[in-house]
Amino acid sequence: REPSTASTKASTTTTTEITTESSTDTAEATTATTTESTTKSSSTTTEAATTTTTKSTVKSTTTTTTLSTTKHSIEPGESVCYNKPVRVTLCPDGFNSSKLEDVEFCIWSKEKQTFPPTCPYPHPLAYEYAKRLIPKFLPGKTVWLNVLKNTSSGFPDFEWLENGLYYGKPIVENVSNLEDGFGKDCLVVRDNIIFRVKCSERHATICVYAYSSLKLSTADRACNMKGYHSCILANYNLRQQTCFCRKIIEPTPDKRQFCEKLIEPLPFQSEMLAVRYNDNYSCWMGLYKDEHSADVYRWLSTKAVVTYTRWVRNHDCKYSEGAYQFKPQHSQSGWVLLKDRTLNCALCEVSLHYEQPSLQLQYIQSKNILQLLISNPKAISNLGYTSSSFYDIYCFTDRHSEGFKDILETHIKAPSVSDNQLTHDILLNGNHPSYYWCEGFQYASFKPVKSNVIIALRRTEYYGHEFSLQVNFKFNTKYDPVSNKIYVDICQRIEKNITESWNHLLALRPMRGYLKEKGNMDILIHITTNNTFQTATDQHITLTEIIESIQIPQIQLSELRSSEICLFNISLSIDKEILEWPETRIGSTAIPSNILCLDEENNMLPVTRDCLGDFLFGARWSEPKGNCYANTSHSEISEELFNLTKNNVPAKNITEALERITKNTSDIQVIDIHLIATLLEKLETSEENDTSNSNYVGIVNNIMNFDRKDLREAQLLLNSTDKILSVLDDTLQGENETSITSQKLLVEIINIADESIIGFTLHKKDHEANSFEQYQVSLLFQNVSIDNLTKDENLEIAVFLPLHAKEKINISETPIKLITTIFYNDFLFNSNENSQTNKKNCQSRHIWLYWFS
Repeated sequence: REPSTASTKASTTTTTEITTESSTDTAEATTATTTESTTKSSSTTTEAATTTTTKSTVKSTTTTTTLSTTKHSIEPGESVCYNKPVRVTLCPDGFNSSKLEDVEFCIWSKEKQTFPPTCPYPHPLAYEYAKRLIPKFLPGKTVWLNVLKNTSSGFPDFEWLENGLYYGKPIVENVSNLEDGFGKDCLVVRDNIIFRVKCSERHATICVYAYSSLKLSTADRACNMKGYHSCILANYNLRQQTCFCRKIIEPTPDKRQFCEKLIEPLPFQSEMLAVRYNDNYSCWMGLYKDEHSADVYRWLSTKAVVTYTRWVRNHDCKYSEGAYQFKPQHSQSGWVLLKDRTLNCALCEVSLHYEQPSLQLQYIQSKNILQLLISNPKAISNLGYTSSSFYDIYCFTDRHSEGFKDILETHIKAPSVSDNQLTHDILLNGNHPSYYWCEGFQYASFKPVKSNVIIALRRTEYYGHEFSLQVNFKFNTKYDPVSNKIYVDICQRIEKNITESWNHLLALRPMRGYLKEKGNMDILIHITTNNTFQTATDQHITLTEIIESIQIPQIQLSELRSSEICLFNISLSIDKEILEWPETRIGSTAIPSNILCLDEENNMLPVTRDCLGDFLFGARWSEPKGNCYANTSHSEISEELFNLTKNNVPAKNITEALERITKNTSDIQVIDIHLIATLLEKLETSEENDTSNSNYVGIVNNIMNFDRKDLREAQLLLNSTDKILSVLDDTLQGENETSITSQKLLVEIINIADESIIGFTLHKKDHEANSFEQYQVSLLFQNVSIDNLTKDENLEIAVFLPLHAKEKINISETPIKLITTIFYNDFLFNSNENSQTNKKNCQSRHIWLYWFS
């Protein structure tokens, strides 16, 4: 229940008019100095109040759902409360205070720090605020800028590290001492001049905070729970944060029954309360007057004596229980003493805990977009952007031709009520592949949380291939090759030389830069080509000839590599037999494409070669693993399967051969499993493929009868079982409603329009059933009895749809296609870990669920 001053229709409504007239004599300024005690209170200098005369008439309405107002007036002759004055400020102890344009800033500084400079709390204000305060608080000092040249990652610009609009962006201010700047990857400022320095040096740090910024935070939303309302953040330390919250209870209980801990504010927190609550209500706090000692006030939790006060002006000390009385004018708000059980509101201290947030990027191929999944978004800060309605999440790419890093316009709005997960779509621009990643600041940490890095492109018919080229150039040390964009000029000159001979470039751009030594820099360039209907190997040959002919002074061009695949290559076997290695994607393993090459000394396992490298630096072949001889004899099955992969055989013939061969489980070898997976992939991409889904399911069912050790060996060596599962997955997604049952594989594809459907069951038709052909699938509806299900001896599996799937069914205007695939064993699910699923008496069922609108 939120506090409300509005009139209600409750029959218990009462109206009380309070008239107070008081005056005080002029008081001289008083100075009081104390040290911080165990009560967490401190006091500093304050000015005495000037003479005031006030007459106010306050009308308030209270009901069983609203806050109580103060009903006590000072009687003639009563003494005012003993005052322990304190300087009125929004800054914690140990901070200086300064006002700029009517905004109070809290300043913390420390000298002789190494980089990165440390602040007492996360999320200090950006440098644009600090630079106006440096001359006052650190005159003539060199002060760290929160800026770094990220040389190890290949981003050689000086980039801002502070949370805010400039996070991740290059610094635009002029930087001095260029010729003496090599190896100096950090920046300091002195007398408004920015210098390069080594990060190991020691310089001063300034950290600036402002309550006007903190109060815009959405962090306090996490405290509005369990009966707490109108919560505010209680301090600047977002790592160990607490909230001050109102709690209303009717009928009015004892003061000590409201919450586990009533607030016991520090001086700056008392000012925070006055600033944030500007209504006419009063709420209990953890203050009371010691009945045995005159003019002694204590905190409830520790019984410690209060070392400062913030009384409402001329408040009397007739009663013992402390409360905070709020007024529209925050200077008129303050502490009061009342009789217990007179207020229905208390200010409670609530601890604030965050779940660890995470960011996950994924490419949605059907929509040609990136999607950012944000888990536990409540823990993501909103203090960096000018508008507090956006999360402090920043996304980047290296797709730009004018620099190493491009910042995406990713303004993710923080909803008023946060779910545990949020998604945000990011449009892809440009038709060349690039890296994408996102970073977000947490409330409770100095460091951002980072997403995965993915490679994505908006693939079009014009896209051909991607290549990586390393370039070294020398430059005049009077100029900065990074800030002056000399490397961009180098890229443009190389592009001009290529296009003069070959007009099929789609893009050429700098990806990374590395300053090697004085006057020497390496840059990594990516070249994207148009689709010329050539293989990557053929385009690579053409480009290599052009690049080798380029002669530009002070520039050296290194080997050109494909960024996606290892190109066609030839090696020799141990007896000088030619082994042809086909184009193979990075991270994959290949076997020779021209001959069946099996290692007699290694259980007839195939000789393989890994495609190493990465997208950024390009692909490269490993050395062949194993040896083979030209006169080695092979099984008839292996020979037949290998010939099917080489020759242009109709899809129908491949399907018939696979159905026949997979039924024979006794003579299958590891190489055969790989060749079967290769042929299934060939069928999937065949333009004349008329293989039915029943054929695919039958073949996969047969494969599940193969020897478990051979299946695992084929997966670890050549990723074979994953390829088989991938083909099955892709095939079923294109199927309409159907039911396919085999001995070890069951497929159910249904369209669901009825929102009362919540899942399905698998029942044995026969108690001794040992095949899915003796099972039956039935739908589950909302009125199902779980007790009855569990009592059914023939129930094998009960699967309930995930919540988000049911929500999609409820909101979708068209039926949802649900694809269910159940595997009788886990022989096709292999990993690098030692399998424990084939122990005696251990049964497993693997289930795939997919749903599409």
